[in-house]
Amino acid sequence: MDLSDVSSITDILAIVAFCVAVVAPFFIAYAFVKIMEKREGRKQPVPEHHPQNIQGAVPAYRPNSSGFVSFAHQPTHYYVPAHLAPAKPDSTFRRVWRAAYPILMYFAIQFLVSLIAVLIAVMNMVWVSAVSPTSMADAVWEFLLALAIAEIISIPLLILFRRMDIKRLKKRGTYRRYERITVGKCAVAAAIGIACSCFAIGMFTLAGDPLSESDNSVFGLQPIMAVLLIGVLTPVAEELLFRVLLYGRLREWLSPMSAALICSLVFALAHGNATQGVTAFCYGLIMCLLYERWKSFWAPFLVHAGINTTTVVISIVPGALSAFALGPALVVIIVVAAVVLVGGILFGFKSPAAQERPEQETASYGGIAQHPASTSAQLPLPQPGIAAAPDILR
Repeated sequence: MDLSDVSSITDILAIVAFCVAVVAPFFIAYAFVKIMEKREGRKQPVPEHHPQNIQGAVPAYRPNSSGFVSFAHQPTHYYVPAHLAPAKPDSTFRRVWRAAYPILMYFAIQFLVSLIAVLIAVMNMVWVSAVSPTSMADAVWEFLLALAIAEIISIPLLILFRRMDIKRLKKRGTYRRYERITVGKCAVAAAIGIACSCFAIGMFTLAGDPLSESDNSVFGLQPIMAVLLIGVLTPVAEELLFRVLLYGRLREWLSPMSAALICSLVFALAHGNATQGVTAFCYGLIMCLLYERWKSFWAPFLVHAGINTTTVVISIVPGALSAFALGPALVVIIVVAAVVLVGGILFGFKSPAAQERPEQETASYGGIAQHPASTSAQLPLPQPGIAAAPDILR
């Protein structure tokens, strides 16, 4: 067996390990969701003050092909689904864990996929032989591809966690649906993102830390991939993680300001350096504000996409960085960006908050939709004691 055979075997093993790393998180998340659904769906006894508890005996109903069928009366400890009983308050540890585990999962996937990509690149001697522009372009392509794969793996899992939140809030009766964001608000959010990027680049230039063309010329080797990854995929994943999941879960038990500060601090620490951390903290506060006011994922996403896309485009378009050189043009850019930024934030404060959608009235018994074949003439039911749960479809 020669060295070429060994190299082929190692490549096959690396590909197999990479496939396992791609598939494993889906099975882990599926098992986790099933365990949580089983735990949260356990039956609980109806308390004596429950509106359906009539003299310690409640008729049990179970849907079948002909409607709801009545069973014999049960004692006070008759069991019903968990969403009919008063919700038990969560412990502090459970609240913290619920806010933290999506972040841990996200960065674990990032680390695992990046590690496998680096191992494959080392085995193929890409990083060692990257001396020509073509070799460097191949290295950048593999690096960006690994990051894109990590984001593609993470996004479905983050959406799955959001669906878990919707089901949990629906059971507690605290989930609300809001009107969709308007096109005008989307345009304002995108303008805020572009203004944030231009203002930050200009201020760093005045502070003596300009955006270096040599540091960002690597994106010019794969411009389309860089824009799609940094300008689209990364904002989708990070806004699902930090605003929809982290901020949304913190808001269940914290005020808007406290939740925004914690979320923005975690968002800043996730960037890993002081320069990006300062700007990311400010960006995070703005995106939390818009998400709180407009109740839509698209508001923080468009801000984030505007920031990232503008930064990448400025770094890869020839001559774009020259506009940010010290001089009168830089002052004009900073002033215009500041005006747009302040105006957009004031618009977010002054614009009407998202209006809650009216819940659809459906015939229900204790929040459980009745079978169409079941009518009061066929099966007399007690008056429902609690309203139907809100619709979870967005």
